[in-house]
Parts: sequence; C-alpha cells; structure tokens
Amino acid sequence: MLRVLFICWGNICRSPTAEAIFRREVEAAGLTDQVEIDSAGTSREHLGSPPDRRAQAEARRRGLELCDLRARQVTATGVGGRGAGARARLASSRAAPGLCASKCASAMRA
Repeated sequence: MLRVLFICWGNICRSPTAEAIFRREVEAAGLTDQVEIDSAGTSREHLGSPPDRRAQAEARRRGLELCDLRARQVTATGVGGRGAGARARLASSRAAPGLCASKCASAMRA
C-alpha cells in the first residue's frame, strides 16, 4: 500500500484540495485499493474546521467536494494518531519542510 499525505499550513485549502484532486485521479486509474490518500496541516490553528469556503467553491467548480473533510494536524505518528509508515510520500508546501523534517522524519523515508 502506497500512502500519500498532502501537507500545508492549516489543512483548510491547499492540502485538502490536493487530496481531492489526487483521489479523483487514483479512482480514475482504478488504484484505490493500492493507494491511501490523506491530508494534514502543520498548524493547530484550524483543527476540526471544514475547508475554507473559497477552496470549497473552487473545488466544486471543478467537480470536487471538500465539505466532508476536517482539518487535522500531522504528527510524528501520522495524522490523528494513525501511523504514517515508512512508505509515505509527503507532498508539502514550501512553508512546511522544516517542520515536516522534524515531526515526520520516519514518514519521509522512502
């Protein structure tokens, strides 16, 4: 199982959008049983919040729904206590690499 974790600051715009886009592509390729997709933020600022209304509107314009997602924070063990796993690939915004390196070192190993 390949795990892909998209990360941005608050997990209310970029990372949930990336998660939804990638999920659609994985589903279209028929790979849902081989790829686990998730998103998280480096900040605790928006924990539990739905994606930003503007991100939801833009996603909806493109046929994607973000309304069921809620902001979570990435930790050393993954997202919400779930293990990140050594095969995880982190797709990070430029604001997150330093924090990701320190908090998620085990998840960043190939």
